[in-house]
Amino acid sequence: MGFRRQSFIEITSWTLKGVSSVSKEDLKKQERIDLVEGQKKDPGNLSHDITGSCDQTSGDLREEVFQSAVDTHPALADETFVLGNRPPAISIGEADDDSIIGQTIAGRLEIISKLGEGGMAVVYKARHVMLDRFVAVKLIKPGMMQAKAAMRFQQEAKAATTLNHKNIATVREFGYDENGAYLVMDFVDGIPLSDVIKQEGKLNSERTKKIISQICDGLEHAHNSGVVHRDLKPANIIIARNSSGEEFPKIVDFGIAKLVDEESQGNLTQTGEVFGTPNYMSPEQCLGKKADRRSDIYSLGCVLHECLTGAPPFVSEAALETLMKHVNVEFQPQKKAAPTYFMNAIQGCLEKNPDDRWPSADDLRQYLEDPKGPAQKKYKKLEKHFSAKQVITISVISAIASAAIAVLVSVAPLTPYIQGLIAPKPWYKLAQEAQGQASLGPANYLTARTKFVKAIDEAKKGGATDLELESLYTNFARLLTNSGDDKSSKKYFALALQLNEKHGEDFARGSIHDWVAQIYLTEKNYQKAIEEARKAVEIKSRTIGENDRLTLLSFFRLGQAYRGVKAYDVAETVDRKVVAITNKLYPNKDDILSSDAYEQLGNVLKDQGKGEEANEAYKESLPILSKILGNDHARTQKVLNKICTYLEKNNRGAESAEIRKAYSE
Repeated sequence: MGFRRQSFIEITSWTLKGVSSVSKEDLKKQERIDLVEGQKKDPGNLSHDITGSCDQTSGDLREEVFQSAVDTHPALADETFVLGNRPPAISIGEADDDSIIGQTIAGRLEIISKLGEGGMAVVYKARHVMLDRFVAVKLIKPGMMQAKAAMRFQQEAKAATTLNHKNIATVREFGYDENGAYLVMDFVDGIPLSDVIKQEGKLNSERTKKIISQICDGLEHAHNSGVVHRDLKPANIIIARNSSGEEFPKIVDFGIAKLVDEESQGNLTQTGEVFGTPNYMSPEQCLGKKADRRSDIYSLGCVLHECLTGAPPFVSEAALETLMKHVNVEFQPQKKAAPTYFMNAIQGCLEKNPDDRWPSADDLRQYLEDPKGPAQKKYKKLEKHFSAKQVITISVISAIASAAIAVLVSVAPLTPYIQGLIAPKPWYKLAQEAQGQASLGPANYLTARTKFVKAIDEAKKGGATDLELESLYTNFARLLTNSGDDKSSKKYFALALQLNEKHGEDFARGSIHDWVAQIYLTEKNYQKAIEEARKAVEIKSRTIGENDRLTLLSFFRLGQAYRGVKAYDVAETVDRKVVAITNKLYPNKDDILSSDAYEQLGNVLKDQGKGEEANEAYKESLPILSKILGNDHARTQKVLNKICTYLEKNNRGAESAEIRKAYSE
């Protein structure tokens, strides 16, 4: 498996958690996303078929090794690997995003121009050939189509297509073709609110009220449909005009929306994986916590403030400090900027405690339209005023932020990415360039490797700390693994482990052992893989707990390694534990790992001649694959064939036919 892109916000989320109180024990429970993880992306895809002979293990095991590697925690890149033949990405063209312009996708969508892009997708203006109308088409970026990306894309499409409101850009259809996954939305001919504010400086009260009230209507519809936007900002609000020339806003890009009433899907956005834009993020988002409709209301308060004053309520030169202000600084109303009731409305959006905010977007709308009406009672702290002692000024917070950062540097290993922002070091730029080259794919691995070697040399000459060198060694080793140089990779992982041992066992050591275990699995050195996987399991169980997704991945590898040495009884014991942990983590069986767990157990049962038990395990895996990947996916069809072949060999053809029919519709 490979790497995925991460935002600066994702990288810093755990750092903010430690601002108020940081302990080494707490930090042990956070995965250190070292160096410039923000430049990484996945080069693999699920449909890659590992072929070739193997004298020590079956094709099923080889596929397990690959499969469990490509399905990882979406927020934490330390557990990712590229295995087998390092498969190519599902692509929407070459590295140049413009290469798809002029092409027709899905037989009816003629790509005209690029509108914008996010972390996972690119949005284009297109012409729907059959309807002869302009639409916006969202395409998954090259290298992003892993199982988790497919699940997130399908979740987004499912959420967005439920929305039908005049103030929300409608999603018309979604699907897949040879270019990958696509989403078709209404093309809104208008100007982003961010550009309107930039051009005019600020908006008057009456115009602001009309725009925000309509946004409230759209948000209320989305929230009542179980959808949270989670990245509401002026750039995602398009100001269009109707036939009478009146302005009306449309909310666009529910690209990181989440079905709030489906807790089972929470694994797609684990705590610690932070989405959003710093100037508009709620405190809970800044801390990597769950974001619900009240988070959108906080973001809307930031938008409302910017409409009236020309700037968001909390800004600074550094993104990290902006996030800290959202978490720690109380809102200070600018009473001269707009009527008092506007500032009261904003204050009700920007409460740090979500329970203290406006309960709904509709309550906020009603208050804006009638400040003396019944809605005013919905904001519990309407008359709240802050004394001089209660208000933490920006200058004080800046000092606190600096002190907190100093404490974090002394207590725990800040990522070199963040350190580079705070106090750039000569080797940091080289490391950043190296990771940037690595993110471009195999053709650039040699350049990345050269830059990493130079970065390490500069770090040694520049007196880098053990923690900084450990981070460099670890990231260089990952690159070497991805490029197929397992021998060198093991060497640098060993160097990282030597340095890690100097500051005591932590999660990072377990993660390194996991990487090395995966290398040995790829090399079919199963005894060594057992040793490394056992260490990974032991360390992770102590530091983050046995029932954690990342520990679960180590159990997966341990089971595969035991199967590789044909210790089937031990492998079965481990794989049954894998199933048990997976069921605890995902009781609704809606994560790809749930399928992997049952399939891996089925394979080792089959090796032991326990055909009926194996078939029952495959039957548990099949509906999960069908739900997540679809009936036509190669993995779904493979498990279906295993089940039906067994049934047919045992004179149960009718049962086989019934199952085939159920999964062909």
